[in-house]
Amino acid sequence: MLSGPILTFTTLWGTSFARESYGMSPETAVFSMSVALAGFGLGLPSGGWASDQLKRRKPPLWAGAALCLATWLIILAWPQPPLTAALILFFLNGLASGWVVTVFALAREVNLPQFGGSVVGFINMMGIGAVAILQPLTGYLLDQFWDGTIENGVRIYSDQAIRQAFMLFPACSAVALASCFFMRESQNRQLVS
Repeated sequence: MLSGPILTFTTLWGTSFARESYGMSPETAVFSMSVALAGFGLGLPSGGWASDQLKRRKPPLWAGAALCLATWLIILAWPQPPLTAALILFFLNGLASGWVVTVFALAREVNLPQFGGSVVGFINMMGIGAVAILQPLTGYLLDQFWDGTIENGVRIYSDQAIRQAFMLFPACSAVALASCFFMRESQNRQLVS
C-alpha cells in the first residue's frame, strides 16, 4: 500500500495527470514523473539507513505512510500548483514511498531465520502485485467517472474524473498508515527459535 500507488502513478497515469490536471507540457509531465521516481530511488536507501540509525523499523514506515497520505491529498486538492511546488510534491511522495524498504527487514526479523527467503519473496510479490491490481483498478475508476467525451477515438477524462479516481492513492496510503498499528517492532534484532 505504500509503494504501489507511486509506481502505478509514475508508470502509467501520472504523465496524463500532470498534463491534464496541472497543465504541464508533455515533456515537463514526463520529467515530473522522473522526479517522483528519483525520490523513490532515494527513499529506498534512506529508509533503510534511517531505520538502522534509529534501531527501529517502524518509524520510517509510519513517517513514509503519513507523508505519502499528506502529499497525495495535496497533489489531488491543489488545482494547478507552480511547477516547482508540483515537482517537490512528486519528489516527496516518491521519497516517502521508498521508505517501504524497511518492511523487508522488519518482516525478516520478526520471522524465524529459516523463513527469511520466503518472507522477503512474499513481501516483494505483494508490492509488485499491488501495482498489477492498482493499474487496472485506477482505469476502472476513471471509466466510472468518465463523462463520455471522446476525441479522435480516445476517451478524454475530465480533471474532476481524474482527481476522483486518484483518491484511490491516498486511500492506499491510509491503509498503509493503519497497518503500522498492527506490525510488531523488531528493534533491528532477528527473532531466534
